[in-house]
Amino acid sequence: MTSARMLIALALLGGAPLVAQDRAATLEYAHAVYRAHTEFRNGQSARALALLESCREDLRGWEWHYVNRLCRPEQLMLSAAKPDGTKRNFQTASYSPDGKLILTADGDANASLWDAGTGSLVRTFTEQSFKVRHAHFSPDGKQVLTSGDSITATIWDTATGNPVRKLERKQRAIGAANWSPDGTRIVTSGNRDLTIWDAETGKELRSFPSIAFYSCRPSFNKDGTRIVSNGFGASGTFDPENGKQLVRVPPGGNGTTNIARFHLDGTRFVASATDGIARVHKTDDGSIVLEIKGHKTGVGSSAYSADGKRIVTTSDRTIRLWDADTGKELKSWLTTGGLLDATFHPNGDRILSVEAGAVKAWRIDAEPVQVLPVEPGSWIIDAAFSPDGKEVAAGSTGKVGWYADVWDLATNKTRLQLGNHDYVVHQVVYSPDGSRILTRTGTGRSTIWDAKSGKELLDPDTQKDQKDWSNIAGFNRDGTKLVSLKGGSLQLRDLQTGAVLREMKGDGAFRSYWPGPGDGELTTYSEGKLSRWNEATGEVKSAVVFDGAPKGIEYLWLSPDAKRLIVSERNGPATLWNATNGRKIGPLPALTVYSKSKIAFTPDGSRIAVATVGDANVHILDAATGIELLAFPALPKNVGCVAFSPDGSRLLAGTSNDDPLRIHTGGPGPKAERK
Repeated sequence: MTSARMLIALALLGGAPLVAQDRAATLEYAHAVYRAHTEFRNGQSARALALLESCREDLRGWEWHYVNRLCRPEQLMLSAAKPDGTKRNFQTASYSPDGKLILTADGDANASLWDAGTGSLVRTFTEQSFKVRHAHFSPDGKQVLTSGDSITATIWDTATGNPVRKLERKQRAIGAANWSPDGTRIVTSGNRDLTIWDAETGKELRSFPSIAFYSCRPSFNKDGTRIVSNGFGASGTFDPENGKQLVRVPPGGNGTTNIARFHLDGTRFVASATDGIARVHKTDDGSIVLEIKGHKTGVGSSAYSADGKRIVTTSDRTIRLWDADTGKELKSWLTTGGLLDATFHPNGDRILSVEAGAVKAWRIDAEPVQVLPVEPGSWIIDAAFSPDGKEVAAGSTGKVGWYADVWDLATNKTRLQLGNHDYVVHQVVYSPDGSRILTRTGTGRSTIWDAKSGKELLDPDTQKDQKDWSNIAGFNRDGTKLVSLKGGSLQLRDLQTGAVLREMKGDGAFRSYWPGPGDGELTTYSEGKLSRWNEATGEVKSAVVFDGAPKGIEYLWLSPDAKRLIVSERNGPATLWNATNGRKIGPLPALTVYSKSKIAFTPDGSRIAVATVGDANVHILDAATGIELLAFPALPKNVGCVAFSPDGSRLLAGTSNDDPLRIHTGGPGPKAERK
C-alpha cells in the first residue's frame, strides 16, 4: 500500500469512532503486511519475516498469519536436544515408505524413529560399539538398517526396536549402507570398496573396488541392476552382480562430488558438487544431460522426487527445488543451520532436510491451500463450512441439473450430492449442530436436507402452507427453528414440519435477518433500522437507526458480533457502518464492492473477506476501519464466493469459471503448527 493510498484510506475514515493514532497504527500495520507479502513473492522470505516481526502483536490477524505461513513452510521440526541435556548430531533422515514415520541417524549411539505427523519420538535403536551415521528403512518399512564407522551394521525390527541380525566384517569398516529395491540385498561402502550382502542371512556375497572411502552413500537403481556411488572427486556406476565399474564421471570444474542419486527410471543420476553445480548424467555413458546452477556455494546434496519430476539440492543454508527436465528453479527456502542432506516425502509434497542441530519437514507448496475438485462446467455462487469445519457444501451446476455438493475435507472427495434443484443454488446454510443443510435457489425455493444421508427432509411440494414456504432463509441461533422472511413479516417455524410458530412484524419490509447475536435473539434490518428481537416473546429488545442509510439496498452483511454492518447499494458501492450506534464509517477503501460481490466476516468479526466481480484476488479488510490489510491471489480466475471456517483459520474461495474450490489457511491454527 503506497503512502498516497494510505492517505486516501485515512481520509475516507473520518467518521470512524477511533482516535487518530489507532487509525495510523492500523495503516502502518497494513503497510508492513503488504510489503511482507511483496517481499515473499519476490523470493525474499527473510525480509518478509523481519517486516512481520515488526508488527504489533495486538494487530496481527488472519492476513498476518497467512503471510507468515507462506514465509515459514516448515511443517515440522525434530530437535537435537535430548532430555538428559545432551544433543543429537543428525547425519541422515528419511521417510518410511508409507510416509508416516521419520528415521534419523543421530550421530551418537542411536538411530531414532519419529512420528511424521506430530514429531513425537516413537523409539530408538541403540548400537553398542559405534556412532550411527547412516540409517535406512527397508523397502517394505518393516526393518531398519544402521551403520557407521565400524566393522558391523545392524538390521532392526521397526515395530519392536529389537535387533534382527548383524552384518560383520573382520577388518575394514562397513561405512554407509543401503537396501536394494526388493529388500533382498544390501550394499555397503567400505574403505575403497563396495560390498553386497544377503539381507536375509547377513552373509557377504561379494566385494569389489570402489572409487571412494566409506563416507560415500551408495544406492541401487529401481530394478537393482546398477549402483551409483561417489568419492575421490568423482561419481560412478557399478554392476552389483560382477562388480564391474560401468561409468566414471568427474564432477566438472574444480569441484568434488558429494552425493549421487538415481532418477526413478534409473537412466539418469544427479550428482552434487562443491563447485555449486548439480549435474544430471546418463547412467549408460556418464554424459551430462543437465546442469543445475543457482547455488553460490558448493552443493552439499541432491535428490530426485519419487516421480522424477523435481530435484532438491542443498547448499550451506539454502534448500532449492528445481524442475528435473529444464533445470528451472521452482522454489527456495532459507534455514538456520548448515545443511547436510535433503530428501523427498514418498508422495512428493514435502522435503525433509538434515541440519547438524535439527531435522525439518518443509511443505513444497508453501501456501497451505487445499483444492476441492468440481465437475467441469460448474457454476458456484455460494459455499459454506460445516459447523465442525470438517466439510464444505456448495451449490453448483452439473451436466444434467443444479445440485449442492458436500465435500469431506479429510478425503478431499464429494460425499453427497443434494438433489436436482429447480435452478442454481444461491444459498447454502448449515444448521448450528450440522445435522441439516438448507439450500435456496434463484427462484426462492428452499429445501431442508439431512446432512448425513442427503435425504430431503421437508419437501415444499408436500407442505400445506406452500404460500410462504419459499421464503425460508435459514435457522435461528440454536438451530431449533427455521426462519422465513416475507415483506414486513418474520416467521419462526417448526424444524420438523415447517409450521409457523411465531410471527413478528416490523415497520417496513425486512431486507435481511441474522441469528443472534445473543441466545434467543434474532436481528433484522428494515427501513434503515437494525432491530434485535426476543424469540420467545416476539418483541423488539433494542433498535439502532442508521442516519442517512441508502434506500436502494441490494445486500447487507452483519458481523457475527453485530458491531459492523456492510450495506451494498443496488449497482453501487458498499459502505461500512457502526452497527452499535448507526454511524457511517465510510465507503470501503482500496476497492469498490458492488452488489454482485461476496463478503464474509471472520467468526470474531475482526476481519472482512471481499471477493469482487472479475478479480482473482481476495481482499482482507479490517472490520473496525475498513482499511485493506492484504489482497492475495486466491484463484486463477475471478473469485465468486468466500467463506471462513468456524475457527476462522481457513478461507474458502470459489468461482463460476470451472476452477476448483480452494481453501487458504491463515490464522494461528492449532498450537502444534505455530512457529
